[in-house]
Amino acid sequence: MVCIWYLWYARNVKYHEGGNTSAMELVTFVRVHYQEFEEANKRHHPLPSNGDECWNPPPPSSVKVNFDASFAQNLESGWSGVIIWNNGGQVMGASRRVIRRVTSTFAAEATTAIHVMDLALDLGFNSIVVEGDSRAVITKLSSVEEDASKISAVIYEGKQLTQNLHACRF
Repeated sequence: MVCIWYLWYARNVKYHEGGNTSAMELVTFVRVHYQEFEEANKRHHPLPSNGDECWNPPPPSSVKVNFDASFAQNLESGWSGVIIWNNGGQVMGASRRVIRRVTSTFAAEATTAIHVMDLALDLGFNSIVVEGDSRAVITKLSSVEEDASKISAVIYEGKQLTQNLHACRF
């Protein structure tokens, strides 16, 4: 997972700042974080919970799909990131895609939600639990009301794709 995160980070640095990351930097980063992880596991002492949970697994017959988007206004483009987990926390699929001709973060997040459904269906999953950080997009996708916003066409497409799934929870 650290490797996937670092690749996403390196992509953002290249995309937004024009920087480059070498393969050796990636390997070093992953090794250091793996060593830290191993060391932390050796001396693990459970911390008291404040009630906030980072990740709840989906029901056994479902997968959880997390998504996020980036947006570059000056380029009118962005990237979508999607990752699918089973109830054991194993990654079952992941995707990143460029989003072209997008005019807002809101539209990028909505387009990424479409990528969620596309990936789940392409990989043969028919029962999904969707999580993302755009409450507005998730609310629109889960609403029975017709959407009249600037992204109504994308929301409509997302709702149509959910009909191809046995179950889709947001």
